[in-house]
Amino acid sequence: MAEHSTEALLRRLSRDVAPVRPLPSLRRLSLLLLAVLGGVLALEAAVAGGPAGLVAGAPWSSGASLLLLAGLALAAAGAAGGALAGAVPGREREARAARALAGLGLLVATGGALAWLRQAAAEPELPWASSLGCAARSLLLGLAPGALLLGFLAWGCEPRPRRGALLATGAAAAAGATLVHASCSDSGALHVVLGHCAVPLALAALAALPLGALLARARRTA
Repeated sequence: MAEHSTEALLRRLSRDVAPVRPLPSLRRLSLLLLAVLGGVLALEAAVAGGPAGLVAGAPWSSGASLLLLAGLALAAAGAAGGALAGAVPGREREARAARALAGLGLLVATGGALAWLRQAAAEPELPWASSLGCAARSLLLGLAPGALLLGFLAWGCEPRPRRGALLATGAAAAAGATLVHASCSDSGALHVVLGHCAVPLALAALAALPLGALLARARRTA
Protein backbone atom coordinates (compact mmCIF):
# COMPACT_ATOMS: atom_id res chain seq x y z
CA MET A 1 0.00 0.00 0.00
CA ALA A 2 2.80 2.39 0.97
CA GLU A 3 4.67 1.57 -2.24
CA HIS A 4 1.65 2.49 -4.38
CA SER A 5 1.18 5.73 -2.41
CA THR A 6 4.83 6.66 -2.98
CA GLU A 7 4.56 5.99 -6.71
CA ALA A 8 1.40 8.09 -6.93
CA LEU A 9 3.12 10.92 -5.06
CA LEU A 10 6.11 10.80 -7.42
CA ARG A 11 3.83 10.89 -10.43
CA ARG A 12 2.01 13.94 -9.08
CA LEU A 13 5.28 15.70 -8.35
CA SER A 14 6.70 14.93 -11.80
CA ARG A 15 3.69 16.51 -13.47
CA ASP A 16 4.57 19.88 -11.90
CA VAL A 17 8.24 19.83 -12.88
CA ALA A 18 9.07 22.16 -15.76
CA PRO A 19 11.47 20.82 -18.40
CA VAL A 20 15.07 21.96 -18.04
CA ARG A 21 16.22 24.31 -20.79
CA PRO A 22 19.58 23.15 -22.12
CA LEU A 23 22.22 25.87 -22.22
CA PRO A 24 24.12 26.42 -25.47
CA SER A 25 27.82 25.60 -25.42
CA LEU A 26 30.37 28.28 -24.56
CA ARG A 27 31.95 27.85 -27.98
CA ARG A 28 28.66 28.56 -29.72
CA LEU A 29 27.98 31.55 -27.50
CA SER A 30 31.49 32.91 -28.08
CA LEU A 31 31.09 32.58 -31.84
CA LEU A 32 27.73 34.33 -31.66
CA LEU A 33 29.25 37.15 -29.62
CA LEU A 34 32.11 37.50 -32.11
CA ALA A 35 29.59 37.62 -34.95
CA VAL A 36 27.69 40.40 -33.19
CA LEU A 37 30.92 42.34 -32.63
CA GLY A 38 31.85 41.81 -36.26
CA GLY A 39 28.51 43.23 -37.32
CA VAL A 40 29.02 46.27 -35.10
CA LEU A 41 32.52 46.76 -36.51
CA ALA A 42 31.25 46.46 -40.08
CA LEU A 43 28.53 49.01 -39.41
CA GLU A 44 31.00 51.41 -37.82
CA ALA A 45 33.38 50.99 -40.76
CA ALA A 46 30.56 51.67 -43.22
CA VAL A 47 29.69 54.89 -41.41
CA ALA A 48 33.37 55.93 -41.47
CA GLY A 49 33.65 55.29 -45.19
CA GLY A 50 35.39 51.93 -45.06
CA PRO A 51 38.05 50.23 -42.91
CA ALA A 52 40.71 52.77 -43.90
CA GLY A 53 38.52 55.65 -42.79
CA LEU A 54 37.75 53.90 -39.53
CA VAL A 55 41.36 53.91 -38.34
CA ALA A 56 42.79 56.80 -40.35
CA GLY A 57 43.02 59.27 -37.49
CA ALA A 58 44.06 56.96 -34.67
CA PRO A 59 47.51 57.51 -33.09
CA TRP A 60 48.93 54.08 -34.01
CA SER A 61 52.54 55.17 -33.59
CA SER A 62 52.12 55.86 -29.87
CA GLY A 63 53.09 53.09 -27.46
CA ALA A 64 50.81 54.49 -24.77
CA SER A 65 47.87 54.52 -27.17
CA LEU A 66 48.51 50.91 -28.19
CA LEU A 67 48.82 49.92 -24.53
CA LEU A 68 45.46 51.49 -23.76
CA LEU A 69 43.95 49.77 -26.80
CA ALA A 70 45.32 46.38 -25.78
CA GLY A 71 44.12 46.84 -22.21
CA LEU A 72 40.59 47.70 -23.28
CA ALA A 73 40.48 44.72 -25.64
CA LEU A 74 41.73 42.35 -22.92
CA ALA A 75 39.23 43.74 -20.43
CA ALA A 76 36.39 43.27 -22.92
CA ALA A 77 37.40 39.70 -23.75
CA GLY A 78 37.93 38.73 -20.11
CA ALA A 79 34.72 40.29 -18.84
CA ALA A 80 32.68 38.72 -21.63
CA GLY A 81 34.23 35.32 -20.97
CA GLY A 82 33.61 35.69 -17.25
CA ALA A 83 29.97 36.58 -17.81
CA LEU A 84 29.42 33.63 -20.16
CA ALA A 85 31.36 30.99 -18.21
CA GLY A 86 29.96 32.14 -14.88
CA ALA A 87 26.43 31.31 -16.01
CA VAL A 88 27.29 27.74 -17.03
CA PRO A 89 27.53 25.11 -14.24
CA GLY A 90 30.87 23.37 -14.11
CA ARG A 91 32.74 26.24 -15.78
CA GLU A 92 33.94 27.92 -12.59
CA ARG A 93 37.63 27.52 -13.48
CA GLU A 94 37.14 29.16 -16.88
CA ALA A 95 35.10 31.94 -15.27
CA ARG A 96 37.87 32.69 -12.76
CA ALA A 97 40.50 32.73 -15.49
CA ALA A 98 38.39 35.08 -17.60
CA ARG A 99 37.82 37.44 -14.66
CA ALA A 100 41.58 37.45 -14.03
CA LEU A 101 42.11 38.38 -17.68
CA ALA A 102 39.62 41.23 -17.31
CA GLY A 103 41.50 42.49 -14.25
CA LEU A 104 44.78 42.30 -16.15
CA GLY A 105 43.20 44.24 -19.00
CA LEU A 106 42.10 46.98 -16.63
CA LEU A 107 45.63 47.24 -15.22
CA VAL A 108 47.12 47.45 -18.71
CA ALA A 109 44.55 50.05 -19.76
CA THR A 110 45.27 52.09 -16.63
CA GLY A 111 48.98 51.96 -17.39
CA GLY A 112 48.34 53.09 -20.95
CA ALA A 113 46.08 55.91 -19.77
CA LEU A 114 48.68 57.17 -17.28
CA ALA A 115 51.42 56.98 -19.90
CA TRP A 116 49.19 58.88 -22.32
CA LEU A 117 48.61 61.62 -19.74
CA ARG A 118 52.36 62.09 -19.42
CA GLN A 119 53.15 62.31 -23.13
CA ALA A 120 50.07 63.74 -24.86
CA ALA A 121 49.23 67.41 -25.21
CA ALA A 122 47.19 68.79 -22.33
CA GLU A 123 43.95 70.61 -23.12
CA PRO A 124 43.45 74.15 -21.78
CA GLU A 125 40.16 73.07 -20.18
CA LEU A 126 38.32 69.85 -19.46
CA PRO A 127 36.93 68.48 -22.77
CA TRP A 128 33.61 67.33 -21.36
CA ALA A 129 31.61 67.67 -24.57
CA SER A 130 33.92 65.61 -26.78
CA SER A 131 34.67 63.13 -24.01
CA LEU A 132 31.00 62.48 -23.29
CA GLY A 133 30.41 62.16 -27.03
CA CYS A 134 33.03 59.38 -27.32
CA ALA A 135 31.77 57.75 -24.12
CA ALA A 136 28.21 57.72 -25.46
CA ARG A 137 29.47 56.28 -28.75
CA SER A 138 31.31 53.55 -26.82
CA LEU A 139 28.14 52.56 -24.97
CA LEU A 140 26.12 52.64 -28.18
CA LEU A 141 28.60 50.35 -29.95
CA GLY A 142 28.54 47.99 -26.98
CA LEU A 143 24.75 47.87 -26.77
CA ALA A 144 24.25 44.77 -28.93
CA PRO A 145 26.95 42.58 -27.31
CA GLY A 146 25.85 43.78 -23.89
CA ALA A 147 22.24 42.81 -24.59
CA LEU A 148 23.40 39.37 -25.72
CA LEU A 149 25.43 38.83 -22.55
CA LEU A 150 22.64 40.03 -20.26
CA GLY A 151 20.12 37.87 -22.08
CA PHE A 152 22.25 34.81 -21.51
CA LEU A 153 22.69 35.71 -17.84
CA ALA A 154 18.91 35.84 -17.47
CA TRP A 155 18.74 32.39 -19.07
CA GLY A 156 21.75 30.78 -17.40
CA CYS A 157 22.73 29.83 -13.86
CA GLU A 158 24.93 32.68 -12.64
CA PRO A 159 25.00 32.30 -8.81
CA ARG A 160 25.89 35.99 -8.36
CA PRO A 161 23.71 37.98 -10.77
CA ARG A 162 25.09 41.35 -9.74
CA ARG A 163 28.63 40.26 -10.52
CA GLY A 164 27.42 38.86 -13.83
CA ALA A 165 25.71 42.14 -14.69
CA LEU A 166 28.90 44.07 -13.89
CA LEU A 167 30.93 41.77 -16.14
CA ALA A 168 28.38 42.05 -18.97
CA THR A 169 28.10 45.82 -18.90
CA GLY A 170 31.86 46.18 -18.42
CA ALA A 171 32.54 43.91 -21.40
CA ALA A 172 30.11 45.89 -23.56
CA ALA A 173 31.60 49.26 -22.58
CA ALA A 174 35.19 48.05 -22.99
CA ALA A 175 34.43 46.57 -26.42
CA GLY A 176 32.81 49.81 -27.55
CA ALA A 177 35.66 51.86 -26.09
CA THR A 178 38.16 49.70 -27.97
CA LEU A 179 36.47 50.54 -31.27
CA VAL A 180 36.23 54.22 -30.38
CA HIS A 181 39.87 54.45 -29.31
CA ALA A 182 40.97 52.71 -32.50
CA SER A 183 39.16 55.25 -34.66
CA CYS A 184 39.08 58.59 -32.82
CA SER A 185 41.40 61.29 -34.14
CA ASP A 186 41.28 63.44 -30.98
CA SER A 187 44.57 62.79 -29.20
CA GLY A 188 44.09 65.18 -26.29
CA ALA A 189 45.29 63.67 -23.03
CA LEU A 190 42.17 64.19 -20.95
CA HIS A 191 39.85 63.43 -23.86
CA VAL A 192 41.43 60.00 -24.41
CA VAL A 193 41.51 59.09 -20.71
CA LEU A 194 37.99 60.31 -20.00
CA GLY A 195 36.13 59.62 -23.24
CA HIS A 196 37.86 56.39 -24.26
CA CYS A 197 38.28 54.76 -20.87
CA ALA A 198 37.16 56.23 -17.56
CA VAL A 199 33.69 57.59 -18.38
CA PRO A 200 32.33 54.62 -20.39
CA LEU A 201 33.58 52.11 -17.82
CA ALA A 202 32.17 54.17 -14.94
CA LEU A 203 28.79 54.47 -16.66
CA ALA A 204 28.81 50.71 -17.30
CA ALA A 205 29.44 50.08 -13.60
CA LEU A 206 26.51 52.34 -12.70
CA ALA A 207 24.24 50.58 -15.19
CA ALA A 208 25.17 47.24 -13.64
CA LEU A 209 23.48 48.21 -10.35
CA PRO A 210 19.84 48.19 -11.55
CA LEU A 211 20.50 45.46 -14.11
CA GLY A 212 22.04 43.23 -11.45
CA ALA A 213 19.05 43.82 -9.18
CA LEU A 214 16.70 42.84 -12.00
CA LEU A 215 18.67 39.66 -12.70
CA ALA A 216 18.68 38.76 -9.01
CA ARG A 217 14.95 39.32 -8.78
CA ALA A 218 14.33 37.24 -11.90
CA ARG A 219 16.45 34.44 -10.41
CA ARG A 220 14.45 34.45 -7.17
CA THR A 221 11.13 34.30 -8.98
CA ALA A 222 12.20 31.70 -11.56
